[in-house]
Amino acid sequence: MTKAKGHDPAVFPPPMDLPKLNSVEEVVSLLRRGNHRLYVRPAGEIPRSPDRWYVARNPLPSSAADPLVRIHRTESAAPGAEYLGACFDGIIQGDAIAEVPESVCTQIESKLDSDEPIRWLSTRPIVRTFLYLDISDFSTYPPGQQALIVACLPKFVSEAQKGRRAEHTGTPQQMICTGDGYIFVFLDPVAATWFAAQLATEIDYAVAKPMGSVEIHYRMGIHIGEVFPFEEGAERNRWNFAGDGINGGRRVLDAIGRNADDLVFLSGDVVKSIHAKAECSTGFGEIMQYLVNRGRRKDKHKKPWRVYELNHRDAASNSRQIKPS
Repeated sequence: MTKAKGHDPAVFPPPMDLPKLNSVEEVVSLLRRGNHRLYVRPAGEIPRSPDRWYVARNPLPSSAADPLVRIHRTESAAPGAEYLGACFDGIIQGDAIAEVPESVCTQIESKLDSDEPIRWLSTRPIVRTFLYLDISDFSTYPPGQQALIVACLPKFVSEAQKGRRAEHTGTPQQMICTGDGYIFVFLDPVAATWFAAQLATEIDYAVAKPMGSVEIHYRMGIHIGEVFPFEEGAERNRWNFAGDGINGGRRVLDAIGRNADDLVFLSGDVVKSIHAKAECSTGFGEIMQYLVNRGRRKDKHKKPWRVYELNHRDAASNSRQIKPS
């Protein structure tokens, strides 16, 4: 990465106390202890290149068969600064944080296509599908009722998972409580969509039953996109996410609007992803019959979103009739 004139990031002061690491596991441990993100780049100057990604490193003078190299942490690009070449997601290569054998860099690069921690702690984003569940008018409920509503949501999730598809379990990879609802994280947008149909229907059924004075209404938004994982606090493997993927789910909720509820909307990107899967595997396209194009709607930032409404009751009713083969 070449910065603007006057600063050359290829020139680093020679740190004398850099740790010497000999395994990928030791690199992961260092990243976690220092709250660092390993700087990696795609092979080529095109952002989001489909080629392999590599670890940005500075070789040290050596005649050894497995020479040492310096690996680097990630830094934020200075606001308003101009850079020559690509600047990915507002981040740039930072200072060296360790010296490792070249072979360890090769091992790291072999894991950058996986879901292992070294990938999640690097600058290579991952792609996930995010399903937002927002309880309508949640702040208008008394605090005691708010607690009861949030506590009952996992039960609805459990019931929704019983209506499984033959080809998709519909099980979230992760659930993140937002206070007035949940964010469900999925690997597969089709599984997320079937799950949303089941979950919305379970809530509809619950509302139709006598529930005292509490009547639950909701909005759901589904979006797929790139995100950067990060670990929350000192607890290891408790991941949260930042980026367009998770932010887009909230924007889809904005597109539904505050004056409507009991609806499930999908972003255009989710529908495109489902289309792509339908072209290479049977069964994925079935869900398209339950989608209605609602055109473009603007979120609170005035950005237009192509959104589709899911006829969740019909989709859930059909999926309950399908038994695993």
